[in-house]
Amino acid sequence: MSEISLALIPPQKLSGEVRKVPFVRDNEKCMDLVFEALNYHGDVHSQPMYKGNLNRPRGKPSLFVVEDGKNVRNTSGRRLYAIEGEKTKVWHVPVEDHSKQPVVTHLTTPFAHQSVSLVTYGNFLFLFGVDSRNFSPVTMRYDGNSDTWINLAPIPRTAAVGSAVARVGDHIIVAGGITVHRDSLYLDTNRQHNLTSEVYKYDIGKDAWNTCADYPLKFVAAGACEFNGLMYIAGGETLFQTNIGIRAADTDKVYAYDIQRDVWLRKPSLPSEWSHVCLAAVDNKLYAFGGWLSLIASLTEDAESWSSRDVNEDETIDSGDQLCAIHGDTVLILGGDEDSKSVVYELHEGVIERRSERLSIDNRTQISDCAILTLKQ
Repeated sequence: MSEISLALIPPQKLSGEVRKVPFVRDNEKCMDLVFEALNYHGDVHSQPMYKGNLNRPRGKPSLFVVEDGKNVRNTSGRRLYAIEGEKTKVWHVPVEDHSKQPVVTHLTTPFAHQSVSLVTYGNFLFLFGVDSRNFSPVTMRYDGNSDTWINLAPIPRTAAVGSAVARVGDHIIVAGGITVHRDSLYLDTNRQHNLTSEVYKYDIGKDAWNTCADYPLKFVAAGACEFNGLMYIAGGETLFQTNIGIRAADTDKVYAYDIQRDVWLRKPSLPSEWSHVCLAAVDNKLYAFGGWLSLIASLTEDAESWSSRDVNEDETIDSGDQLCAIHGDTVLILGGDEDSKSVVYELHEGVIERRSERLSIDNRTQISDCAILTLKQ
């Protein structure tokens, strides 16, 4: 097994077939190799980078905004922002009118980062990430009207990637993830030493963090969003006891955080074990989709189970990580096509449709997160 380049095998086959072969499943060294390959596919930003003249540091990274031809500081309406791994780029995808040919505007962001999460509040875009210079946690705020970044209080924990992040009212909740440091450029294959269940709450008005009740599981790569005043976290990868020890595997568990009582409430499980799942709430329904499963699932507040169906051929998005943001009663999805070129799709009334042609984002797998920010005239 050690002579096989498992990372060249599509992750669907690694997860669905290779790791279920009896001699692989029952051999700890073989399972380590399989999880190492899955890590390669599942967390691109943590892959070691070849050190050469072409990718040497060149000072401050650039922030790119793709817009519809207007000056960025005078643009009104909504933008779909997406931030890319180490290069720290932001693209502006026109949401109101996607028929115009976009152009590129260059800005500057203060640092290179890994595994960024974005949350919007009013005219502000909050950024939670890991500073690549010293592997410390970073919290920043971008004002879309004045075009300025400011540093905020960092989360009081070891830097982590793959956390679940969502805003509930005037607080932002950050939960779980895998802790990282300067000497661990990619994830430990066993993960039991890296996964965390810690939860922190950021007070937007006070620029202050508080600890919350731990999530019931140590996890990474789960879906998260606000739904009826609660923060829902669904799926992800967690730890299980097996006959060869503690291993990481997908989970179907769903919990909701009650910010007033500081408790996690058990909710109906997903229809399948599901990691890298997108979670979005519109029209009094919670939707789950994406990841490596060809499913769309929905849940109403009082339902005892999820409704789910297979996606049809017209709804297919390139398998892997998708990102989503809410625009009115529509979920905008940043995904890939058959050539891994970035495309915007939309989920409306439970149906996925392609919305844009290929964007000026070469590789969807390099993008950490996206969000919609509303700007004034």
